[in-house]
Amino acid sequence: MSWKKVCVVSLLFIIMLVPGCVSKSAYEKAQADLTTAQQSLSTITADRDATKTQLSKVESDLTAAQQSLSKTQSDLATAQQSLSTVTADRDAAKAQLSQAQADLAAAQQSLATLNSSVETAQPYVDIATGYLNLALAGLNGSETDAAVALVQIMVGLSAANDPALTAAWDAFEASASTADNIAFVELLTQRLNETKPKTN
Repeated sequence: MSWKKVCVVSLLFIIMLVPGCVSKSAYEKAQADLTTAQQSLSTITADRDATKTQLSKVESDLTAAQQSLSKTQSDLATAQQSLSTVTADRDAAKAQLSQAQADLAAAQQSLATLNSSVETAQPYVDIATGYLNLALAGLNGSETDAAVALVQIMVGLSAANDPALTAAWDAFEASASTADNIAFVELLTQRLNETKPKTN
């Protein structure tokens, strides 16, 4: 074989060998890139799954928060209604208290007026009671009862401090006449009517 043929054969061999080496290198690089891509895909997939898990938790927390908010709003509405009811009850109680205080003041005023009327009328009542006791003592012939009745009349006249009635009694005592008796009784009746206890 001539050296030319050897060179041609060697050249052809080199030419055939080089493309094979290039293809293998490209394959190995592609294989490495694939491995890297698969690793990246695995990482991204794991991150995606973790993000989905976090998203599910956030959605669950959001649902719970919305339910809590709804309950809080419902509780607030109930509390506001209760407050309105309590406020209305308080205002009604205050109105009743004011009315009760007004009624109490009116009752106290009536009581004061009645006490004043009774205090004014009492001496005349005592005189009238003494006069009736004196009449009964005369019918029964009891001097002791008559003396007690006279004392009651005198005490009543002193308490009443009524000059006209005292004069009428003195006139009756001095004369013991029917006319003086009637005059005293009429004046005493008039005083009893005038001082009749009043409540307003």
